[in-house]
Order: sequence, then structure tokens, then C-alpha cells
Amino acid sequence: MALHVAAIKGNKDVVMMLVEFGADVERPDAEGHTALHMAVEGGSVETVEVLINRGANMNAKTNKGATPLYISKLMEYEDITQLLTDKGAAL
Repeated sequence: MALHVAAIKGNKDVVMMLVEFGADVERPDAEGHTALHMAVEGGSVETVEVLINRGANMNAKTNKGATPLYISKLMEYEDITQLLTDKGAAL
């Protein structure tokens, strides 16, 4: 899951490259985290924006029902919360 690793580390350039080469932005890990969940957890607003612009589902839920917006609020990432809210993400 190279995309997940790049996303949580906030490496937007690698994320863009992987997506351009066909990485599935919606592929969940064993816990249901998509690359967008991982980018949010990593705290990189730029990486979150790249994934949204590449079609990532902002309302995807983990196996425990957490959305990217929920995670950003939980972690108190105001800039990511604002971006997700502005783009229409649901809690």
C-alpha cells in the first residue's frame, strides 16, 4: 500500500505520481482506511487536497465508521477540517 504510506507521510509528490500511474485512491487497508484517511491522519492539507482533486471519496468510512472529516476534527487539524467542509464532506 505505497499510496497509504506516502499519504500519511504527507509526500504529495509521490501521491500524485502513484495516482498518475494508476494507484486506486479508494482502496482501503484492512481497517478500512483509504489514502485520504491516511493523509488526514498525517496532517498534510496539501496531500489531502491532491487526493480530493484526484477523486478521493471525502465521505468514505473506515470499518469503525470514521470519515476523513471526523478524523480531522478529532485530531484538531483546523486547516484540513476547513478544506473538507468547504468541499462538502460529511461528518
